[in-house]
Amino acid sequence: MKPIADNPPITKKRKFWTLLKDFQILLVFFLGAVGLLLSTLGFRQYYQNAEQPYTLADCFFQAVQLLSLNSGAVPPMQTLADGSLKAVQVPWALQIGRLLTPAVTFYTIIKILLAIFRDNWHLLRIRFMGGHWIICGLGRKGLLLARELRDQGEKAVVIERDPTNLYLNVVRSIGCKVVIGDAKDPLTLDKAGISRASALVAVCGSDNLNAEIAAQAGEIMKHLNRPPLTCTIHVEDPRLWVMLRELELTATGLQPVRLEFFNVFENGAYMLADRHLHPDDSQHNPALLVVGLGNMGESLVVNIARRWARRYKADQKKLKVLALDPQAGRICAALQIRFPLVQDVLDLVPLEMDTQCAEFHCGSFLATPQGECAITHAFVCLEEDTLCLNTALSLMQRLRNQAVQIIAIQWEDAGFSELTEKASLGVASLTSFGLLNHTCQSHLLDDGTHERLARAIHRVYRRTFTPAPGESIEGSAHMDWDKMNEGYRVSNRNQADDIGRKLAALGYRIRPWVELKAMDFTFDEENDVEPLAREEHIRWMNERVSQGWRYGEKRDNERKLHPDLLPWDDPRFSDLAKEKDRNTVRNIPGYLLEAGFQLEKIEKVEHS
Repeated sequence: MKPIADNPPITKKRKFWTLLKDFQILLVFFLGAVGLLLSTLGFRQYYQNAEQPYTLADCFFQAVQLLSLNSGAVPPMQTLADGSLKAVQVPWALQIGRLLTPAVTFYTIIKILLAIFRDNWHLLRIRFMGGHWIICGLGRKGLLLARELRDQGEKAVVIERDPTNLYLNVVRSIGCKVVIGDAKDPLTLDKAGISRASALVAVCGSDNLNAEIAAQAGEIMKHLNRPPLTCTIHVEDPRLWVMLRELELTATGLQPVRLEFFNVFENGAYMLADRHLHPDDSQHNPALLVVGLGNMGESLVVNIARRWARRYKADQKKLKVLALDPQAGRICAALQIRFPLVQDVLDLVPLEMDTQCAEFHCGSFLATPQGECAITHAFVCLEEDTLCLNTALSLMQRLRNQAVQIIAIQWEDAGFSELTEKASLGVASLTSFGLLNHTCQSHLLDDGTHERLARAIHRVYRRTFTPAPGESIEGSAHMDWDKMNEGYRVSNRNQADDIGRKLAALGYRIRPWVELKAMDFTFDEENDVEPLAREEHIRWMNERVSQGWRYGEKRDNERKLHPDLLPWDDPRFSDLAKEKDRNTVRNIPGYLLEAGFQLEKIEKVEHS
């Protein structure tokens, strides 16, 4: 994932428009006053030229009437006292004033109407929108997501219950449409255009509220004849998120919404482990320090274990992790029970101390008995940003002459990234990782369970099925995920969505990856691989036929012909093609492991 896009450069044009916007009210008052002054002087000069006995007060009164959009017209001929007619030229001041003054009034009326009926105008425009995102909840997560979507040119509708939310003006200024109301209310979702939306993201402050929004969206989508709506739900509690991910993949049948659960701690931990651990490099022998075992710290330890598992299987070498927290012993013990994988692949050393105590500042735990530096990476996962940064700076002072990477995990970057880079002393380096900046964006959907599994299917496919010598991969399924044709990505997603149904039919349960032995799991060739390969071939055929493909002796992408569009038992269906489906099935445990899941056979209980 990339971070939120940087702010645009400050140009003279941008400074001018910003200044104009900031002083808009003063400018309107000034122009109105100038219009009244010119109109008053213009009327005065006109009546003097026409030899009419109008006072300055009379002229000012006529000028004020221009504010009520009176025309300010004056006759070109005036009757003098002797009864004769005199042609009177309209002064330039009056010409300007009677145009400027009503223009200021008209502009003010428009601005007032827009302020009063802005949301109603947005509702009207939403009626004609399609393919947009709906963001439910405008906290920090919702704001960052809205900004990232607009940076990418996507259309976004924000649903917020509180009309006084300070972020409302911000999202309006970047082009988001706003619906004020309760996102659980079907009428509010309808106003937001849910029937035409491409995705819905619930990032309200309560897990229960986010779940209710998704349930209500599912009820609405049941009655619509359209593809399933991708509904992404933020779950604050990491333990609840683990359980809900299991339900994600075990849902069977065609669902009205395609549920994706995400958790900022899990997504951030997954990114950090992927960024800083390189288990495939045999020369890479890290030792880690995790400061703080709250939600972020626990998620990071688990993702580190999953990331290191393949290296452990290769050389049986555990990764040393120092876990520092006032309750480190209790938390580490519970973590090893919940995730045996942690105990199997990590040498987890609990350090029960507070970051404010003398023992921490002494730093004796940072050195081995031989006097060498005990760590290569330090992850500071404290919940309070200021304390997190202070702790990271304290570690850097202690380790400034050691080649150690110190990562301060904060809620938002908030400008600290550049400051911490400049603050780096000696060999040690200090970087800031803005949790919300990196996870609250449209790319976070790519880390949902189904999407991550679809990406894993593609990675394994590329490792297993290499293109023929001389065969171009341009436009094929062998390209990188982000460069691949959307049709292939959709096919991988469909395959990921169907895995839970097929496995449940054979009595398998999908659960979060918690055990090392899950890496040794293999299907029974006769009882599992063969029936699952048949099911996968049927799924693939139905998908291709629905896209307009038909059987042909030779593959032709232009005419949508494919030689494998045949029933499994058809003599023309080659053994090579069958083996391809079998290999796809054999790779399912690998797909699941890369997405953080493992397979478990459900034992049938015999009742007497």
